[in-house]
Amino acid sequence: MKKFKILPFILIIVLALGIFPVSAGALDDPSVSASAAVLMNADTGDILYEKNGTATVQPASTTKMMTALLVVEAIEAGDISLTDEVTAYQDCQYNLEEDSSNANPTIEPGEIMTVEDLLYCAMLQSANEACNILAEYVSGSVSSFVELMNQRAEELGCTGTHFSNANGLEASDHYTTAEDFALIAKEAVTHAMFLTVCGAASYTVSATNMTEARSLTNTNQLLVSSSDYYYEYAYGIKTGYFANAGYCLVSAANYNDMNVICVVMGSTTSNGQFADSLTLYDWVFSNYSHVQLLSSTETLIATVPVEMGTPDSTGARASSAVTALLPNDYDTSSLEYRVTLYYEQEGESALEAPVNAGDVIGEVSVVLDGEVYGTSSLVATNTVEMSRATYLRSQIKSMFQEPVVRRIITILIILLAAYILLVVFYRLQRRRHVRSVRQAKRDRAIAQAEWETEWLDIPTEKRKEPSIGYFDDRRRDRRNDYSQDDYDDYDDYDDYDDDPDDTPPTSRNGRDDYFDSFFNN
Repeated sequence: MKKFKILPFILIIVLALGIFPVSAGALDDPSVSASAAVLMNADTGDILYEKNGTATVQPASTTKMMTALLVVEAIEAGDISLTDEVTAYQDCQYNLEEDSSNANPTIEPGEIMTVEDLLYCAMLQSANEACNILAEYVSGSVSSFVELMNQRAEELGCTGTHFSNANGLEASDHYTTAEDFALIAKEAVTHAMFLTVCGAASYTVSATNMTEARSLTNTNQLLVSSSDYYYEYAYGIKTGYFANAGYCLVSAANYNDMNVICVVMGSTTSNGQFADSLTLYDWVFSNYSHVQLLSSTETLIATVPVEMGTPDSTGARASSAVTALLPNDYDTSSLEYRVTLYYEQEGESALEAPVNAGDVIGEVSVVLDGEVYGTSSLVATNTVEMSRATYLRSQIKSMFQEPVVRRIITILIILLAAYILLVVFYRLQRRRHVRSVRQAKRDRAIAQAEWETEWLDIPTEKRKEPSIGYFDDRRRDRRNDYSQDDYDDYDDYDDYDDDPDDTPPTSRNGRDDYFDSFFNN
């Protein structure tokens, strides 16, 4: 019976565990003794692990990483050359303590060495005087070179770093952070010449005018095969130490295409910086891997409308895959794609045909938990030909949307309206005039008939040929009732003679021809 009483409690516990699952991606942090440490993805700059990453620390001789970077950049810019022979200036050992690291033996004033040999002395042997000589050769003085160091650090995004010398000797105004030095290392490892120098386990400096050949061994034990801390995947970069800074190491390693920078500052024991670095590398390479977040061939990101096209749309896919270095058990269910289409940025509503398969039409960013893990160009998946009929309609529509064309059309409409009004006005006036002329013709015909009747009513024996004045008087009387224009224009409207209303009454006694010729002349 007791077993059955316990069973419900077990079920409750199991259900509770199911309701409150352990969050995916919650890795246990590695254990390191250093006061500050950072693991950075060397390809993207993403921070994979940090311990006091923004805390102020003293970088000691890891400072020489920045010195070497500036020398390499000066060589790449053509300002100096690896084979340049440099004479050590008189004060090259300024501010060096007796037990500070040197080229073994120390480079003396007047000694001639190449830029290449000085770089190896600075990076492998951590020679402080070599840094002073290089600084003066590049910038003319150590102080000018230090200004360049601070300027370059700011350009690389360092916000907690300030340099006061070129070799890392202790100074109150010489400091940095683990994250800042990871940023500097990220830039440095992109230069092949820098990697060649800092990745060498050993190097022989040619004999000079003052010393025999020097044999150098890299102080970075991760690179020395005979060391207990040798790490086959490591390829740099620089060690550092003084009492107040502790043991420091900036290194880089590549495993399974995972390119990682490791910064360890302030380890408390000798070789502690190497042990901490190995711990961090083991942790990241065991728990992280590249995850493909976006395929370049399978994933259709969007369907994009195409104006004047046949068909009227095209698909859009990424031109390259997007991968990210993530914890092996990371939950990618919240993955999202942020699409930017160039035609939208230009204020257009769609692409314009023709579109060829493979044309870049935008870009897509892969976002996971609010962080952008990569961006790829968006390319068209299919070709869209231009529809000529649609194109013609579009061109016509576009033409009529031009301000100049609109103004011309407006002017033409106004002129046409004015012309129509003039025509209407003219026709109204013409019609009015024609009516008045017709009326004048009728009145004249009536008058002629009346005069003819009056003449015929005179007895035959008393008739005389009418004087010209007789008819003039009657014509004058009739003209008083009509405008002069009606009579002047009478002959211009012979086409109205066919109007029955305009035919005068028939005259009597065969006098028609006489009166017609009289009145018409």
